[in-house]
Amino acid sequence: MSDIDYEAATLAIREWTLWVAAASLAVSAVVGGLQCFLIWRGLVIMRRAADARDRVLENQRRESDQRHAEAMRASAERHAENMAALGAQSRALDALIEGNRAQTASLETLIERTAPEAGR
Repeated sequence: MSDIDYEAATLAIREWTLWVAAASLAVSAVVGGLQCFLIWRGLVIMRRAADARDRVLENQRRESDQRHAEAMRASAERHAENMAALGAQSRALDALIEGNRAQTASLETLIERTAPEAGR
């Protein structure tokens, strides 16, 4: 084998090495690009899921606020009804007390009229 054959073989090997390196670079670029695309796509999907979750939570919060407001209105109505009933009971009790006072006064008068005189 002569020097020229050796140099030609060496150049051929270098050329193949260069092609292998270029192919490796191209594969790395494609794989890297695909990885970047998949990561970007995953982030987009995660953002959509987070937005959907935020909408659901906002709807739940709004419904909860509405239920709370309705419960507070109902509680206020029950309170007003209870206070009105207590007022009516208080007035009825005052009337009973006045009736008892009048009855007591009548009984005292009756006792005074029917009591035996002390000097007899």
